Amino acid sequence: MADFQLDIQVYKNTDAEITLFGPAGSKLMVVKEKIRKGDAQLKYAFPSGHSTGVYYLHVRLNKDLKVIKVQKK
Repeated sequence: MADFQLDIQVYKNTDAEITLFGPAGSKLMVVKEKIRKGDAQLKYAFPSGHSTGVYYLHVRLNKDLKVIKVQKK
């Protein structure tokens, strides 16, 4: 099972870039995907060896940026 899941609805084919930042602000992971028009579920796991805490996801769809706070327990 994934550690976190994004449910996204897009109205046209979209380039997505998902970046995970750790509690100290360091970049842990960057994923680039092409998402087809419609509903999409993106599932990711935290990189192994990282502690609990607050992480931040930067989700960029085309050129729009959304920042999401994620709590790892």
